[in-house]
Amino acid sequence: MKPSTTVEHTAAPVSWWSWRPGISPQRALLIALPLVLLASLLIGIGLISLLAALLDSQTAPLTINGTVVGHSTGSLDRLPRLEIRLQAAGFPPLVTPVVPAEAFAQLHDGEQVQLLFSPHLHALRALRTTEHSYQLSEGSAGSNLAGSLALLGLGLLLMPYPATLLFWGWRDLYSPRCQMYARVVARRAVERQRSGRAGATPHSSTAPWYGLALLPVEGTMGTTARPLTFSVSPTLYQRACAAESVLLTYSPHLHYVYTLEPLA
Repeated sequence: MKPSTTVEHTAAPVSWWSWRPGISPQRALLIALPLVLLASLLIGIGLISLLAALLDSQTAPLTINGTVVGHSTGSLDRLPRLEIRLQAAGFPPLVTPVVPAEAFAQLHDGEQVQLLFSPHLHALRALRTTEHSYQLSEGSAGSNLAGSLALLGLGLLLMPYPATLLFWGWRDLYSPRCQMYARVVARRAVERQRSGRAGATPHSSTAPWYGLALLPVEGTMGTTARPLTFSVSPTLYQRACAAESVLLTYSPHLHYVYTLEPLA
């Protein structure tokens, strides 16, 4: 089913895209705070692991003795794995690293091996016996750096808009409300669409979205001659008619509409 959209406007072009979601400050805080905390956690873990990976790349590995106690293949990836028992403080009693095919074939149950761990991340880099040495890709410096950079990059990508939304919501809680005399130049109603208004904050996939494009009356918004778009409730939408003058009360940052009064 195609979304049902109703648009009323004049000849003046109107862009419905907006970074300002038109939601209440309280709701903005509830949405933004968990996302900011998540992004901060990702950035923190990424920075710590990146620093540890850089230190590990410049530091000699730790050598831990172990005993091969079993052979297995992963239930999902079907990769060869060795079950190795460790007896060292600060390390798990049993590790099951993915190993090269030759190590899987040459190392037998009960055989003594040395495991080379990175000193900070405790990533297993290699296995060693008196005759052979086997490098492991899971604990390589490159994979550790790539994982750290991925976490850091994800956190940095996630942070900017939620942080801005959090700042706007906090400021709007304590900032005076703005008032504007304006003329309604366009109205838009969108039904059954994932996001009724192009913007950074999606709306409900089932609830209709209602928007108004308002052209400020000369002198109330400086020299602004561009229509400003606002997300409004169904009640306010019904009260605003095209080419009608209104008095709008809204929050200065989120552009949440508190009241809209038609003017005679």
